[in-house]
Amino acid sequence: MKKRIIYISIAMVIGAFLVGVFSAFYDSYTADEITVNQIEASLNTHCYCESISKDMYSKGVQYSNVKGFSVEHVSFSLINCKYESLQKEANRIHQLLINDVEALENFNLISLDIISEDRHDTITIKNGQLEI
Repeated sequence: MKKRIIYISIAMVIGAFLVGVFSAFYDSYTADEITVNQIEASLNTHCYCESISKDMYSKGVQYSNVKGFSVEHVSFSLINCKYESLQKEANRIHQLLINDVEALENFNLISLDIISEDRHDTITIKNGQLEI
């Protein structure tokens, strides 16, 4: 009888722990999804492109020789955009995202691939800081 009570107690503690872990993961995922949607809405509103699409969203430890370590990464493709210079457009988009996205600095890595017939450039925002 005592063993049964011990097993039930242990099962309840493990169950409570797992509920807490899954709840925290869900809350984190929901917050990240809201941030991704804010980024996409800002790009769709302010960028002069034929199409804008989210290519990838990933969460988990990742490493790349070019981009280094990241925990959260979202990538967008901006097709046939109208802009004068990449540097000016990168600064403009970065400022717009700072203004429109609440938790931009908390998002680890944002890649914006600007693709046209004759060019393919990438704008990277890492931990809220612009990198080209």
